[in-house]
Amino acid sequence: MVQKSRSFRFKLIAAVACSVFLVLCGEGFSKETPKAAPAEKGSAAAGEKGRFDPADLPKVSWTAEGKKAAEKLVTKIRAKGIACEGWEEGTFGVLDPKIAKQIPTPQAVMSCLGTGEEDITFEIFANADDANRYIDVKRKYLCRQTANNKLWFYPGFAYVLNGNWVIEPDELDTAEKIAEILGGTAARARCKGLWPTPKKKPAPPATPTAGIN
Repeated sequence: MVQKSRSFRFKLIAAVACSVFLVLCGEGFSKETPKAAPAEKGSAAAGEKGRFDPADLPKVSWTAEGKKAAEKLVTKIRAKGIACEGWEEGTFGVLDPKIAKQIPTPQAVMSCLGTGEEDITFEIFANADDANRYIDVKRKYLCRQTANNKLWFYPGFAYVLNGNWVIEPDELDTAEKIAEILGGTAARARCKGLWPTPKKKPAPPATPTAGIN
């Protein structure tokens, strides 16, 4: 697995959200595929409370077609000057069975490190509907988790969406540069409209002034 540096804020958010998902921004957020061997009982991947170790996730095999599609994309952005070193297969494993039923399984997840050890993850899906649903389910889940833990500074994850693929860099400006090269929509999956509206405190009672000279 690619090692990467994170800001304190993202590490804090990851500590909360990764109780269910392997990685929060960048390296996919994974789902155990039907072909994968079940995690051993008592391991973090099996849902045991405690520190989650990505090594506990079962190995998965991506399709040759999916990996080839991801390699074509990374070749194009490298040719235009975007750094992407340490190219390797990513993991995809969801620990919450309810979310696992909602999130589509990609055909391939590949990742690399950009400038400043920025994580850039490529997810290839069977079709555009799956790619869109992946963004939607991930956004709603992370926004719900951050709201539950009052992490109001969470900015949302950056991504590029085009047809059946999603690329997730850590930074929005990187997503915008990638979209200029490959096409598609660069955006940040913000929580606007998903976070509850804070309750307004009642106004203090008016101070009586009648009869005061």
